[in-house]
Amino acid sequence: MAKPTLEDMLYADCKNERKMNYLLNYVGNIKWLKKNNLEVTLENLEALYLKLKEKYPVMIAYVMSSNINSWVCMLKTKDTHQHVNTLYAQSMFEVFLKAIIVIDAYVNLGDHQKDEQGRPDEA
Repeated sequence: MAKPTLEDMLYADCKNERKMNYLLNYVGNIKWLKKNNLEVTLENLEALYLKLKEKYPVMIAYVMSSNINSWVCMLKTKDTHQHVNTLYAQSMFEVFLKAIIVIDAYVNLGDHQKDEQGRPDEA
C-alpha cells in the first residue's frame, strides 16, 4: 500500500478503523507526544494543538457544526489570516487530529511549498 498523501489523510473516513489507526500513528509520532510518552487522547491533542499554535503561524479560525455528526474547521495563518485548509470531521477528536496534521505539514513543507491558496502542495 502506498503512503497516504496529506489529502488522503484529511479526507479519510475515520469510521474506517484502518484509516483512523494510520492517523493516530502519524500524530502519535509527533515529537512532543512521543517525548512525553503520551497517548493520543482528546486532552493531549488539545494540549498539543495549543503548543503548536503558540509556536507556529497556523491556527484554527473556527469550528462549526455542519449537520448531524459533522464538523467543519477552517485553519488560517495568524499574521495574514490567509486560508490554509478546511477540514471536515465527524467528532471534535477528529477535528484536532486533522488540524494537527495540517499544521505539521505546513511547518514541515515550509512556505515555499504551498499552492496558490496557501495549502501545502502535494507535489
